[in-house]
Amino acid sequence: MQGTSRGSPHEFLQAVMKASDKRFQIGAQSDPVEVVSWLLNTLHAKLRSSKKENRSIIHDFYQGELEAVKEIHKMTSSGKEREW
Repeated sequence: MQGTSRGSPHEFLQAVMKASDKRFQIGAQSDPVEVVSWLLNTLHAKLRSSKKENRSIIHDFYQGELEAVKEIHKMTSSGKEREW
């Protein structure tokens, strides 16, 4: 298919690391919600139709709303996840 570009997951991670000024690094743990929020905000900023208009395909899809739910699982003293 002409005009199609593909990259590996590693190349994607390298691009994220570079674009985020090493805020997110390969091999370092990061909060997934923070990564996704940064990625969506960055894509929105780059894809806006104009500087004055605050619309992009990201905005059109999410309509300015995104709900993130974070679950924290407790570990037992043996290091296994506690069953709920």
